[in-house]
Amino acid sequence: MRVLLGTPTFGPTLTHISLVLDIITDIIVFTIVNSCPLLVELELIDTTSSTWSDGLSNVGVQAPGACRHLTNLSLIRNQQYISTGFSTCDIGMFLLSLGCKGLESVVLDGFSAISNAGFTSVLTACLNLKKFEIRNSWGLGDLTIKDVSKVHTSLVEVKLVSCNSITSKGVRDLVTSCTSLEVLDLFGCKRVTDFCIRKVSCLTLLTSLNVGGTEIRDDGMAILGQGNAPISCLSLRGCKWVTDNGIKLLLGSKG
Repeated sequence: MRVLLGTPTFGPTLTHISLVLDIITDIIVFTIVNSCPLLVELELIDTTSSTWSDGLSNVGVQAPGACRHLTNLSLIRNQQYISTGFSTCDIGMFLLSLGCKGLESVVLDGFSAISNAGFTSVLTACLNLKKFEIRNSWGLGDLTIKDVSKVHTSLVEVKLVSCNSITSKGVRDLVTSCTSLEVLDLFGCKRVTDFCIRKVSCLTLLTSLNVGGTEIRDDGMAILGQGNAPISCLSLRGCKWVTDNGIKLLLGSKG
């Protein structure tokens, strides 16, 4: 980062940047954005083990909006080391969505202060979005999905990992509108039950499904096994209510 904070000669030609940092700060984001006008993909991963006052804020999270070519944005705090998220709130997401309407992929982890309104602003502004991945968020709930279902049919990959406010109703709304889904990851969504599985099983392009850590039971396995989804990768890790019989029903076994 000493190079980036200096006067780089290669910055204007960079299109893809992926960095693992001790901490993502506003000045880092601004420096990258101002030095790399052709940036297409930006991935920043934060591995801090302590709370710093100068971490990513609303000021920094809106900075990528200045990159007119940006299509892929990932801002991640590795919460293996710290449970405290970024200080960014809904205002930061509103400002980000105003400048980044061309985004096709968004990955956000560690934004614990963002509510339905903040996530909805990004989803409804970025109409070319193909991938939407949110991790470790209580703020993202069924209201976000309900709003998204009104405007989004282009999503092909949705990952809502450990988003415990999402329920089966939200998943039903999502898959009913976004029929082009190929990847659906609901790992750790503890309020997701069999109620949504019939709709999920009707996704004719779905090849990867992760329902690990949910409340899926044997009945859901039977429904999934009889569905039309061409699933080639299925994860049931941590599904404590799925028994041997559920696996038999899933695979259509008569033994």
